[in-house]
Amino acid sequence: YRMIRKNLAIFTAGRSDFGIMENIIAKSEKDKRFNLYLVIGSAHKSKTFGRTINETKKLKVKNKIQFKFDYQGSKKKDILNYFQKTLHEANNFFSKRRIDASIILGDRYEMLAISIASLNYNVPIMHFGGGSETLGSLDNVYSYSISRMASVHFLETNHHKNNLKKIGI
Repeated sequence: YRMIRKNLAIFTAGRSDFGIMENIIAKSEKDKRFNLYLVIGSAHKSKTFGRTINETKKLKVKNKIQFKFDYQGSKKKDILNYFQKTLHEANNFFSKRRIDASIILGDRYEMLAISIASLNYNVPIMHFGGGSETLGSLDNVYSYSISRMASVHFLETNHHKNNLKKIGI
């Protein structure tokens, strides 16, 4: 009997998700059931966000893939350009590998781009943080869109679970 390892991709957009996901990343790398790919977004390289790329380097992960463009700012046009580049890089990632599941945390537009790529490559999405709300923010729309695409939901509270149920998830 030979166990077939599952190809698992964990995406980290920046410091907003990395600290929360760090233990899951480390445990997934050590787990013999998985062949882990850690996909590192460009905001990790940004001085504005504390150059958290240095923290990702400390993790002992064999398969690290880093997006090849730089973070550009938070104006509307910058966000759309960044979204487009993230989608392009995610497409490149999925087109070269057979991935069995994507793990995504949160509600950022980068994660929405990665979710769209996962969906188009028929890769199940495991979403952390769905049902959370940020008043007056586009993040709500991004989060609910990701939740709609996700196959598995890891929720913080029953309140978050009820928020997803209200929209038919």
